[in-house]
Amino acid sequence: MSNHRQTGSGPRPDRTRGTDGPTPHGEKTSRGMREESGMLFSLILRVATRLIIPLLLLFSIFLLLRGHNDPGGGFVGGLVAGSGFVLYAFSRGGGQARRALNVPPRLLLGAGLACALGAGLLALGRGEPFLHSLWTPEWTLLNGHIKAGSTLLFDIGVFFVVVGTVLLMVFSVGQTGYTETERL
Repeated sequence: MSNHRQTGSGPRPDRTRGTDGPTPHGEKTSRGMREESGMLFSLILRVATRLIIPLLLLFSIFLLLRGHNDPGGGFVGGLVAGSGFVLYAFSRGGGQARRALNVPPRLLLGAGLACALGAGLLALGRGEPFLHSLWTPEWTLLNGHIKAGSTLLFDIGVFFVVVGTVLLMVFSVGQTGYTETERL
């Protein structure tokens, strides 16, 4: 097809979406994309997201749990979990990501701060300095020796604070973001 304007009563090609004529919301375009509320979402990204997000969330929990002995912890684990929800928001939209999270990000922030504060108050209650590590006696689980401590509670708090902060930023940008047509 040429770039000059067509005459006649037929639909004019719309080169911005790769399909002929306007696409109603939710209709699949010819390039494997789906348009919802003015945004295009890739089918390949949607399918890949279904496979990647559970792995990201499991890996974030692994990083969280090994953090007090090895590299990792609440901050890194929270970033990985937050990136999983950000990927979901990119593939499905911010509204779908909010519904999948099922918890407001501010509630995650508050719960994380409460966990971190609780870890410090546990030490104060035992007569130790604030945020002093307290450890349980060692116990055996599946031929492995496990010790739990207040550092894990603190790391869980950091995890929730980081996830809540990342999602609050991403959802806020998604609400106030401009599309190309709004900038003009």
